Amino acid sequence: MLGFFVLTFFLAALADEVQRPQCLMEPRYLTMKLPERGLVWLEGQEFPGSCDPVTPTGWMRSPSKEFDLLVHADGPSGSGRFWTVTVGVTGKGKTGPGRGFCLETSTAGWRTLQDFQKSPLPWIEDQDSDGTGELIIWDSFPLSGEASSAESGLVAWVYRLDPKGGFEIDWSLSRKLAGDLAAAYRTPLMNDPEFQGVRDRVAEALNAFATEGCATGTAPP
Repeated sequence: MLGFFVLTFFLAALADEVQRPQCLMEPRYLTMKLPERGLVWLEGQEFPGSCDPVTPTGWMRSPSKEFDLLVHADGPSGSGRFWTVTVGVTGKGKTGPGRGFCLETSTAGWRTLQDFQKSPLPWIEDQDSDGTGELIIWDSFPLSGEASSAESGLVAWVYRLDPKGGFEIDWSLSRKLAGDLAAAYRTPLMNDPEFQGVRDRVAEALNAFATEGCATGTAPP
């Protein structure tokens, strides 16, 4: 009997995934691990080996129980609005990161957003009001397979710092932030009303993710 209920639950969950369309956005990383020492490019990035921020100053900082979280964001540059983001942790009272990683990301989707209550875009923010800031990695997603940057949306992935010095995606907070972005995209642009059609499509995609109306290939059921 127990096996029957387990099978029924599995089939129902599978049917739900089949019915839900695929989300247009997908996080590149579910977890991001810090090296034992130094600053290195995150695995899967184009540049292997060690990395350093362009300038040693300009760190954003948030205290946590075990470490202080540090983020340095250099950008945007080029037509893809690329950012080089350096993420590190350090001990209490220390200035620079003891260890961390670098990654590149694109905020080309900002072109379709243009206005957001959280501007400039935050890379550290206390999303759940628990007194500890979470890491936010901004990214872009296309509305179709051959979409230009003018038909892409902005999305943000929220990560928690764990006691061992690694980062794990927080699906709940990521969906909440997607809902905030969807609301911003629905707000008409006074200086470019003809652009609202693209913005509405981006809002629809973000809202589908925020309300779990679509499935990602990596999110838990």
